[in-house]
This record gives sequence, C-alpha cells and structure tokens, in this order.
Amino acid sequence: MAVTNILDLLSTEEKKDMIKVKLTLISEACSKLITALTILEGTHRPTAVSAFNIMENLESYLGNGTAKVCGFGINTDSILDQLGMRVKREILDNLHEAFHLAFNKFSKHWDGHPAKEVYRLLRVFDPRQAPAMEKQIEHYAKLQPLAHPSAELSEQWLVYQQCVRNEKPPADLDLRGFWEGVRGRFPKVAEVAVPYLFFPVSSVDTERSFSKYKTLLTDKRESLTD
Repeated sequence: MAVTNILDLLSTEEKKDMIKVKLTLISEACSKLITALTILEGTHRPTAVSAFNIMENLESYLGNGTAKVCGFGINTDSILDQLGMRVKREILDNLHEAFHLAFNKFSKHWDGHPAKEVYRLLRVFDPRQAPAMEKQIEHYAKLQPLAHPSAELSEQWLVYQQCVRNEKPPADLDLRGFWEGVRGRFPKVAEVAVPYLFFPVSSVDTERSFSKYKTLLTDKRESLTD
C-alpha cells in the first residue's frame, strides 16, 4: 500500500511539484517550530522568562503563514516562482490550509492557557526585557510572593527597576549569574526571582522521570527502601 501511494504521488509533474514544495517548506520554514520546541523542552536553564515571547512569535508566524504568498524561505520561494500560475495557486491554497489548521490548534491551546499571564509577567525578571514591562510591583500580584510584598521587598523592587533601566545588560546575559551577582544588592527580589527563572514550561522533566523510575522500581522488585 505504501508503494502504491508513493507511485500515485509521483504520477504527474504537478504532484511531484507539490511534494517538492512541501518537503522544502518542512526542511526550511519549520525549523522555527523545531527550535522553539528544543528551547521549551530544555532543562536546567532559565527558560520561563522567554516562554511568553517564544509562544507569541510562533502564533504570529503561523498566523502570517495563512495568507502570505512568499517569504516561506529562499528555497521554497524559488520553487514556487518556477511554477505555473494555476499550479502555484493550488499549492499556495494547500499551504495556507496547513498553516490555518496549525494556527487554530495553536491558538486554542495558547490563548486559553491558564499560566499565560504568569509567563508574561515573568519577563520582568529578565533585565533585558524588564524596561518594557510595568514598573509598579502592584502589577505583579499574580506572582504569589509579590501579591502582598513587605516594605523591604517593595523598596528593593524600586531599586531593581532603576537598575534595569539605567544599566543596559548584554544580549548574551547569563541570567543565573546575574541574579547571583545582585543577590547582595536586592536580596528580597532575588529570593522571588530565582525560583521563577526555573518555573516549568513543559512536562518533559516529568515524562523523562518515568524512564528513570522504571530502572528503580522494576516488576521483579518487591520492596524499595528509603
């Protein structure tokens, strides 16, 4: 059956062109999806502060793909330009439908995500993004430790806000190193920020743990000490 399907897909030049465009698009344009997944599935690094931007950029990318006629990628655009108008239109309709389905599925998940606002607020703990965020601590009440801040925390928060607005950090800033370095300057803010840097953005760690636990608790084991 697989061979029959392949032969059918290669039966005409138009079908061959369709496959060529799709495979080129996957290898070229869909790298954005792969890169985003790799970052979000990463562990032991501060990903939470960038999760919101990654998801918003993906939603924009998928939304734009539902209508654009070029800009899919250098190689994909080159192939499309070589096709006749009718075949090109058919392929574009097919690509738009694929992007539309992906966009709807993505938006349904992301727009209703219960932690979306939390991820948006977590960007304040990245000094490269904080200057564009709200300054007052009251705006961050959804981050539990900031809901009822102490006078000391509120005072240090203002110091942190002044710091990120006056001192431009490098693009390749090491977030872990940054917060360790300023812990003595505003310890209460660092106490809140550091745990949130590693706020979970996926269930990957949980799923990976199943494999590790299986090596400990096997079908043949009858007891497990502390």
